Amino acid sequence: MRSCPITFALATAIVLLSGCRDDPATSTQITPEAPVTPLPAVEKKYDLVLYSAHSKAHMRGRLDRFENAFPEIFVELVALPADELLERLRAERDEPRADLWCGVPDRLLAAAAAEGLLQKFTPAWAGNVPAAYHSPGDLWYGTFISPTVIVYNRDYLTAETAPTSLDDLMQPQWQGRIVLADPLRSDIMQTIFGLLICRLHARDGKPGKGFDWLQRLHGNTAVYVEPDKLYENLTADTPVSIWHLDDVHRRQQAGTYPLGIVVPLSPTPVQVEGLAVVAGAPNIEASAVFYNFLTRSELVIQVNESDRIPARADVPADRIPAWMTQYRITPSKVDWRLFAQDSRGWMAHWRKKIRGEKTR
Repeated sequence: MRSCPITFALATAIVLLSGCRDDPATSTQITPEAPVTPLPAVEKKYDLVLYSAHSKAHMRGRLDRFENAFPEIFVELVALPADELLERLRAERDEPRADLWCGVPDRLLAAAAAEGLLQKFTPAWAGNVPAAYHSPGDLWYGTFISPTVIVYNRDYLTAETAPTSLDDLMQPQWQGRIVLADPLRSDIMQTIFGLLICRLHARDGKPGKGFDWLQRLHGNTAVYVEPDKLYENLTADTPVSIWHLDDVHRRQQAGTYPLGIVVPLSPTPVQVEGLAVVAGAPNIEASAVFYNFLTRSELVIQVNESDRIPARADVPADRIPAWMTQYRITPSKVDWRLFAQDSRGWMAHWRKKIRGEKTR
């Protein structure tokens, strides 16, 4: 397993399929080994349809920058929940309307890829994205990541007394002291559980070890709660949990709860948000321009606006929040085809065979 520290070198050049201008609003240093080669402007008029799981308000600034740089390309934004957009892609399979799909969680990207709804696109920066953060065959690429971390209440635990790895949660001293967001009410927790099974599935090609691991975690879990009640349930009785880093960091900075963070020493599940070109996209040339623009200098702006960790490993360290450089993340191995095929069945097994009645 390759360790992927969240540290960033200087940005490399981007080469677009149809050529594009740099973002005039943002300057990025380029290494001498990867100079930017000026390419011709886009001359043809395009109407690009973008399906986004992010709201129009969330996307407006990025679209304005793109349209200023490329007035030849008109972007029609369709902003709906990711699940609804996946249903649209399925319904439009024979006559695709969308060109690109962005802001999508990995579980839906994996499902769409398995169903043949996405087409291969290899961005110029593909070599700077770890294998765990994109699909086999380049059907989708991650833009942001959310590592799974151990979170604890600092009123009752310290960095020295908190668990240091996911397997530590299996130890007898944590029996009845763990609180978890209810996977039946949380897509995020379902994904974490699915990725945990994938992590162990890689050892022998079977889900049994993953089920055993979740059985032991369940045995040490006192209660499952609504996701928005997780932090308030980190109490003296249940001071420890697992959740995703960016949300814990935001809550930690808000100061509402005395939260501590431990990045597991062992490989940890990492959730990915990404984007993809739709199979049969009507405007593949314009899609290439938008795809690379959105994830070039725009990525730096997005990171600073949304306080989320980029999947790319070459974003300049001086352009991102300092906290993103302090953690060393080792992503667990993920077979995205397997995840798409079996994760729903894995959760059904967990619900029927492991879950029980621990709720609050």
